[in-house]
Amino acid sequence: MIGLGHGLASRRPVTTPPAFTPVTLFAGGEQGVLFDVNPANTGTSVGSPVSALLDRSGKGNTATSSIAGSQPILRQSGALHYLEFDGVNDWMQTAAVDLSASDALTVILGLRKQVNTPAGLPMEFSANAFSNGGAFYLAAPEGTGSGSDYRFYARGNAAPAAAVTSGAILAPDTCVLTAIADISANSRILRRNGVQVDTSKNPRL
Repeated sequence: MIGLGHGLASRRPVTTPPAFTPVTLFAGGEQGVLFDVNPANTGTSVGSPVSALLDRSGKGNTATSSIAGSQPILRQSGALHYLEFDGVNDWMQTAAVDLSASDALTVILGLRKQVNTPAGLPMEFSANAFSNGGAFYLAAPEGTGSGSDYRFYARGNAAPAAAVTSGAILAPDTCVLTAIADISANSRILRRNGVQVDTSKNPRL
């Protein structure tokens, strides 16, 4: 106890770890996308349609929308920016992203669900997740009315199994969704604001 509070205790050098940046998630060669919505990454001003959103992962998977009238609008809330999709025909897409080097993925998405009618697809990998092997999607919502939910669907090479779902969460709802799929472990996990809401193990994944 001698020296406690008196400057006599031995001291070790204090090292400060480098600040975390999401870009480090791709440092090992992992494939994917990282979108940071702001005027610099969209090349436009608040209140304007967005035709391109730069990928900050370093993989070059920029999202684009080439049709006027189907482009989301760049909005601002306080110091933060976001894309506003009209829920009718707005969309953005990347060129083909090759995920064949891995059988696991993680999707992290911040969103605000405005309506309780399906089907809202803030993220989909493949034109048809029910027909194409290795496909997945995140719906917000997939159900309707009192069953309005968040749902994550992922599959391997066989027919898709039952999706993992949050259960009923009515709009308006602002949250962070985390969806994890691992084909070799036959598992899918869905979290809302860091809390696991559903998990599934199915040999058909």
